[in-house]
Amino acid sequence: MLITPRRAAATLLAVLTTVTLAACSTESPPQHQERLRKAAGIRVFNIDCTKDLWETTSKSADAGSDRGSQEGVKGAKVEKGEDGLSRVKLTGPQLADYLRILDFRAHPPTGDGQAESVRMYDEIAKVLDGIKSKPAADAPPPLVVEDGFLPGKD
Repeated sequence: MLITPRRAAATLLAVLTTVTLAACSTESPPQHQERLRKAAGIRVFNIDCTKDLWETTSKSADAGSDRGSQEGVKGAKVEKGEDGLSRVKLTGPQLADYLRILDFRAHPPTGDGQAESVRMYDEIAKVLDGIKSKPAADAPPPLVVEDGFLPGKD
């Protein structure tokens, strides 16, 4: 079989497209889509964390999110909280966008993810996975506290 310049160019283009798309994807956990659906339906979700952790994990222009940007998750309310932590208040759609950003950074197609994003994704995932039914109207908003403490460590 003769390889023509046209066939070589088409093959090269196909390979480059595959490599490019693979580099832009993530290795999302199997429960990721269900977590996004749960997140989108939440009225308010609170996160208590350091300001640095929020800024490090929320800003991303490459995560494919409509509301994520270099400025962070658009519309997120960040207030100074207790013990040097900030309270981040997110609506359900904002939380879904934040999860997409975290997923992009925490679960790359190859190698390890950004440690801060992995920790935050895992903490939020635990809370979302624990939601089994619609909360009562007067129930407090779900809360994640990420203060840097590692359970079982001194």
